[in-house]
Amino acid sequence: MSTAFETSNKEASNRVAEAVLKAEILLLLWTVTPLVRILGFFRTARLFKGIAGRLERSPLPGLSAGRPGDLCRLVERQATSALALPTRCTAQSIALQFVLEQHGHPSEIKLGAQNLIGGLRAHAWVETAGKELASTPVAQQYVPFTNA
Repeated sequence: MSTAFETSNKEASNRVAEAVLKAEILLLLWTVTPLVRILGFFRTARLFKGIAGRLERSPLPGLSAGRPGDLCRLVERQATSALALPTRCTAQSIALQFVLEQHGHPSEIKLGAQNLIGGLRAHAWVETAGKELASTPVAQQYVPFTNA
């Protein structure tokens, strides 16, 4: 049975952990966004996938954001916050994959295209365990590119 002190201490610890994670995501987005423009999507994605694989996993104990869907929503919120750079789906998907890998969730970035009247539209999204992670799923609207 936990005491009121232990409960409030745990809640405070969770709030601090979530604030740290939000700051890390914002820094990640500030780094990934310009790198996608400089290095291109594929090089940047490989770079961050490699970095995530070499870093020690850092799941935050007791934080509800350890679940893939919660991490996705947190990255989406940070990407649209007033402090974020204008972020495209490519940079956001790289950042989300990095965060997921750091919390022990293997993931894959998918790219797809949609044929529209007058042009083609492309989109990047992240899947874990074969399911799209997004607050508003759109992957079914795109035909995924296959690896050659």
